[in-house]
Amino acid sequence: MGFAGLVMAGGRGSRLGVGVEKPLLPICGEAMLKRVARALRSSKFIDAIFIAISKWTHNTKREAEGLGIVIETSGLGYVDDLREALRVVWARYGFKDVVVASSDLPLLEGWLIDDVVRRYVESGKEALTVVVDRGAYEELGFKAECLIELDGALAVPVGLNVLRADLVGSKDLLEEEVYLHSKVEHLVNVNTIDEAKRAEEILRRLSLCGDRLVS
Repeated sequence: MGFAGLVMAGGRGSRLGVGVEKPLLPICGEAMLKRVARALRSSKFIDAIFIAISKWTHNTKREAEGLGIVIETSGLGYVDDLREALRVVWARYGFKDVVVASSDLPLLEGWLIDDVVRRYVESGKEALTVVVDRGAYEELGFKAECLIELDGALAVPVGLNVLRADLVGSKDLLEEEVYLHSKVEHLVNVNTIDEAKRAEEILRRLSLCGDRLVS
């Protein structure tokens, strides 16, 4: 069995400040959730798509049902919801290795996921976390909400991970590889309308933008 792809789409998205659930925010005319699900589906390693929603994302549930297998979590927070979803993916569907992507990564692409999976396999570790350089991330106009130190420099975790679902709950910490990725443009998180506009600007620069709906 190959890898599962899991989109985390159950957060409140309170910083967005608009009347739409964050996973459904359109970037160049297409909901972020749909963009992330398509990126996972286009990876050569992903065999099934799961989407974790919560009580905070009722409207997202309807969209998610056409994109993958929906898992309803408690909505207590990202970490708790992730653990719940991973337990379902492993216990009910038998996927041991899971690529986890936040729904706010609208520039994610399948070839990048393939690269991350290869790095995970080569590492032999139980988990992998993708980070990008803080300076490069902020130069694109995105706010670094969380930082970690890596080799004496600050890096931004972007919400793209690979995890052993079968080990979640059985150990406190998984042995982890931290992957500093150079493709920062494709790994930006959209948390505000200003960041959504910047994401559209990047897509237009890459000739990947259709209708522009962010205003």
